[in-house]
Amino acid sequence: MIQDIMPKRFYNQYCPKDPEPRDTVFFFREGKILAGTDEHGFIRFPEVKDLHPEEGGEPADRLLRYLFRIDERACYLCEPDSDLMAEEAEGWQYHPLRLLRKSKPKEACFAAMTAWHLYVWYRDNRCCGRCGKALVHDPGERLLVCPSCGNHVYPRISPAVIVGVTDQDRILMTRYAGREHKGNALIAGFCEIGETAEETVRREVMEEVGLKVKNIRYYKSQPWGFAGDLLMGYYCEVDGDRSVRLDEDELESARWVSRSEIGDEPAHVSLTADMIMHFKREVSAGQTEAADIPAHIRGTWYGHTPGIPDSREAYAVVIPLIEREGEYHILFEQRAAGLSRQPGEVCFPGGRIETGESPEEAGLRETAEELLVDTDQIEILSALDAQMGPSGAPVWPFAAVLHEYRDTFSEDEVARVFTIPLSWFGENSPRRCKTELVTRPGEDFPYELIPGGREYPFRRKKQEVIFYETPEAVIWGVTAKITDEFLKKL
Repeated sequence: MIQDIMPKRFYNQYCPKDPEPRDTVFFFREGKILAGTDEHGFIRFPEVKDLHPEEGGEPADRLLRYLFRIDERACYLCEPDSDLMAEEAEGWQYHPLRLLRKSKPKEACFAAMTAWHLYVWYRDNRCCGRCGKALVHDPGERLLVCPSCGNHVYPRISPAVIVGVTDQDRILMTRYAGREHKGNALIAGFCEIGETAEETVRREVMEEVGLKVKNIRYYKSQPWGFAGDLLMGYYCEVDGDRSVRLDEDELESARWVSRSEIGDEPAHVSLTADMIMHFKREVSAGQTEAADIPAHIRGTWYGHTPGIPDSREAYAVVIPLIEREGEYHILFEQRAAGLSRQPGEVCFPGGRIETGESPEEAGLRETAEELLVDTDQIEILSALDAQMGPSGAPVWPFAAVLHEYRDTFSEDEVARVFTIPLSWFGENSPRRCKTELVTRPGEDFPYELIPGGREYPFRRKKQEVIFYETPEAVIWGVTAKITDEFLKKL
């Protein structure tokens, strides 16, 4: 979903600082956002260095409101009606907010959506609702205060529910009436005064389609800054009559759809699409939790940030997960026989981190090159802890889902690819062996500088070597170690 931006980190604490040249600035006007595109076609937003206040105008930093950070890059909101950036400036244009639902990178779109949420709050709370005086911003937290009567106004967050109503192998799909969005939807609505979220589920389903429901169970939540909501996803089962009685003021249509009829929804953005695809992946009732491996991985490694390798030589690999026949498999490669390093060995797609690349960028590039896919097909779920490769260089793994893969690979680097179901690893333990690493000083080693000289008792380092004897091949070495650490976490 749009907020799943790992390994990037979102810091929503109100910790204002002086703007820096590469910090992001958001401009909004009449429901639109100022944006451009970079050389790769990715969306981009103005930075502090792009601003150009008119001569004699107010300094740029006085017109910027601190919002939050994505990693170390701060994001700011420009005060309305400023002259810091003209709409007709070269490379920039105001676009409808719906652009954010289709653009990349995801962290930029999530930041823009959240900035819009705060922009609306500032815009709609200029005066105190109690006494009518102008509100001022508290310097210590994200809070508007009335200096006259002391009224405190915090950002508005509205609780709402998204409901997947199911009937065994079917789910109720809807389309909104009179709205711009014409795609598939689920029952949805805001929580009313005095209601629990579960009571909202029952009420909204009855109001919109005239159905009673039972077995209400929580799935997950999503911040949705486009409307200032906190969306809570629930599944429930129809109770009794399955006949739909449509509220035509709210919905254009509602119909029961079986799993086999559900197409591919872009589940990387919205909770609604995520819930539709999650239902499609279920193999039977009661397996909802186990089926959603990507969500579990995100949750397991939430907040985990790997270090950046301090090494002249470092590598990155991707652990590709592929959904096949109702469960997830791990994809492995067997290296081509003509390669100079480790020919014929089983490995993950990956390679050396080039100068200026992050580990994630290297993993994406190498995986795309070796499997002949677009980087758009590789959905990074989480960064894992680095492992030491056979040469002593760090190897940085990333768990990812590989979408729409057709078993392609580059024959220059890869002899074949194969997959092993996660269930196989759950039923088969690896073989674990011990080795010893012995220190052998070179001829020019300065024994005179250490206590005991040539008799110094160098320690022997014990190391575990793991072997997975799968039906396809033996997996061992650093690939087996990465697999083992991933499975332990999972």
